[in-house]
Amino acid sequence: MKEVFWTLPMAVAWIAYRTADEVREWWDAYRIECWDWHYRKWRIGIDGPVHEGHFLEQRTTATLVLLGLAAIFDRASGGGPALKMTVDEARETALLAALREGLIEAIGINAATGTSEKIPVIAWHDLECQEQHDRDVVATPLSRLGGGLRYERVLVWRKAIIGMWPAIIPPLLTLPETMSPTGPGYMPLYCAAQWIATEGGKRNFDPNDEDIWKAAFRELNDRITSDQVRVIGTGNGGREPVSGHPLRMNFMDASEKGYST
Repeated sequence: MKEVFWTLPMAVAWIAYRTADEVREWWDAYRIECWDWHYRKWRIGIDGPVHEGHFLEQRTTATLVLLGLAAIFDRASGGGPALKMTVDEARETALLAALREGLIEAIGINAATGTSEKIPVIAWHDLECQEQHDRDVVATPLSRLGGGLRYERVLVWRKAIIGMWPAIIPPLLTLPETMSPTGPGYMPLYCAAQWIATEGGKRNFDPNDEDIWKAAFRELNDRITSDQVRVIGTGNGGREPVSGHPLRMNFMDASEKGYST
C-alpha cells in the first residue's frame, strides 16, 4: 500500500475486492518470492507408466487474464474473498472507463520509442488490454500486425485508484449510538426502532434503506398495540401514557410528536 504506482492487475484487484491482501496477491514483487505446489501427471516414453506427483514452482507474473481466472475458480469452489464487483466490471466499466474519461492517468513504455510516457486520454478509446508473452500490454488491434500504438509496463497512481474507489463506502447518514432497552426508564421511539433494525446492535445497515426502517417500525407497532411495549407522550401539558391503538399512525409522525417507549 506504500507503492506509488500499481500495475493494472493490482488496480483491478483493488477495485474488485478493496483489500490490501488481494492487491498483494497480484503484486509481482511479492509473487516472485512465492512458490506453490502443483499437481502433475507425466509419462516416461510413449508407452511407459504414468507417474503423478507435486512440483514446487515459482508463481508466475500477474496478468489480468490470471486475475479473472482466479475469480472464476473462487466462485466455482464457493471460496475466496468477497467481491465488491466482478473482475470484468472492475476492469471494463470501472478502470478502463475512468481512463477513457480522463478521470485518472496511466504511464507506460511506448514500444515504438522505448521511453516511458503518459498515455494520452484520447488514445484509450482505441487501446485494449492484451496479454503478450505472459505480460499485460495495452495496444490497438493493429499492433498484432506490427502497427499502431503499444504500451508495456502500464502503471496507474495508487492514490488515484484509492481515491476513486475507497475501501469503505461511507453511508449518506450516520446513526447515533444504539441505545439498549434495558434498565428502568424510557427511550425515544426512534431508538427502539433502531434497536430492532440493528437486531440488538449486532447488524449494520444503510440508514437510507427505508424498507429496513419500515419493517422495524412495523414490528414495534405490533408490540405496542399488543401491550407488550408501553408508550408515553407529551399531552395536556405533561407526560402521560399513550394507548397503543392511536399509534397505528405513521411512526415518523409519532417520533416528531415526542412519544417515547
